[in-house]
Amino acid sequence: MELKTLLQKMRLCLFTACQARSGQLKAASLS
Repeated sequence: MELKTLLQKMRLCLFTACQARSGQLKAASLS
């Protein structure tokens, strides 16, 4: 159960990191 929540947190962290990175790339290409 703890492992499951840990995996969910890691997945969420990776997802938000990917979103932030793609956002930075978009901003860089626009400017």
